[in-house]
Amino acid sequence: MIGYSPDEHIVRWMEISSTGEYHDHRGSWKADAIHFEPLTYTLAGAKLTEHLTVGFPSAGKITLKSITRSSEGKSQLELAGTRG
Repeated sequence: MIGYSPDEHIVRWMEISSTGEYHDHRGSWKADAIHFEPLTYTLAGAKLTEHLTVGFPSAGKITLKSITRSSEGKSQLELAGTRG
């Protein structure tokens, strides 16, 4: 779920992962995208840091980019969608 917190003046992305973990990303608007603060968490004993950006490049379009780094390297997910 994405929402705006007027008390904090931030955008929040709240999620429950497929492993049952709860993540609360906090970010701000910059131009046509929401840039979230890096989120560090532990999964199966490993420390991970996720960098998340959600973009709105034009009317009816959305992009999502997630880069997760750990001691073993990084994984990247990029998605794009349009209103149809």
